[in-house]
Amino acid sequence: MFMTTNNDRATQKWTISQLNKFINVSTGALAIAMSRQWTKEKTVLRSRTAVLQLDPRRAYILLAPPLAVMVLILVISVTVVWFYRMDRIHGMYLVEVSDLVAFTQNSDISAISKATSGINKDSSVLGNIRVRYGITQEGQIGLGSADAISSFY
Repeated sequence: MFMTTNNDRATQKWTISQLNKFINVSTGALAIAMSRQWTKEKTVLRSRTAVLQLDPRRAYILLAPPLAVMVLILVISVTVVWFYRMDRIHGMYLVEVSDLVAFTQNSDISAISKATSGINKDSSVLGNIRVRYGITQEGQIGLGSADAISSFY
């Protein structure tokens, strides 16, 4: 920007943000000055800005992603059941925490499960273990006892 009062090259280089601030301040000052000279009554200056918003007539489109997920879950569930029936696998059941802990390959949990292997399976020893998913002491990612495992972050 060139100023007639100063020909110094350092003052002639304005950044975009400085130009934006200059334009905003000068436009606001001009609007206030013009509003005061027209009338002495109360003046309202309105400014309008385009804002992105949802069209209420098309809100049903927002149902598409959750419906697509639900359809995929249904398709995967039916496919898994169909594969299990074709292969005659009858062992689909929900796993309890004690079963999951008993078959874990981490050393800290496998030591506990080996120690309780002689106890009745319905024992609450394995069910009372606090288990957490993270990085084990061996540096593996998996299940481990809650006090012996570290988080990912």
